[in-house]
Amino acid sequence: MRASGVLAIFYVFIFLSCGQDEGINPAEESLDFFVDAKLTGEFPFAFSGDNVVFHRHYTREDDKAIADDEYSEDFFVELENPGESFEYAGEELKDLKTLFLYYCYCGYTSNVALKEGSIKGTKKSERKYELDVDVTYEYYHIDQASKDTIDTYTRQVKYKGVHQQDAVPSGTGG
Repeated sequence: MRASGVLAIFYVFIFLSCGQDEGINPAEESLDFFVDAKLTGEFPFAFSGDNVVFHRHYTREDDKAIADDEYSEDFFVELENPGESFEYAGEELKDLKTLFLYYCYCGYTSNVALKEGSIKGTKKSERKYELDVDVTYEYYHIDQASKDTIDTYTRQVKYKGVHQQDAVPSGTGG
């Protein structure tokens, strides 16, 4: 009887451990903003300046057993004076300085440009802003040998979340 009890406990542990998938890296998102900053085309992309730069870094869930399925992206928007609330849509978006970068095993692309959407924000406290972003970027897949455009694609950046104030990254910046 005692051996069957131990065996039953052993099977319970085996059964419970089967549902855990340790081969998956979970998705991660970080939301921050920098005061007295400016957006540049050089890493780390936000440097000392006169405006406010909002930043979102997103890393998609990936399977450790699959090579080259990793994907992450950075989205930045620079605003002169966000105030208590702001909203940009349509043609107003073209006046904003934004930057969208994505990192993956995806082939060579060029000319990532903001196409459409909206960016809304509300100040929640001195060190927090809630943003609601839904924008679409357009980019071109380029043949590496000929440099010819093969196709046009779009990527959507869509999220709603609270950005927390952080220190402006250090560096010389452009």
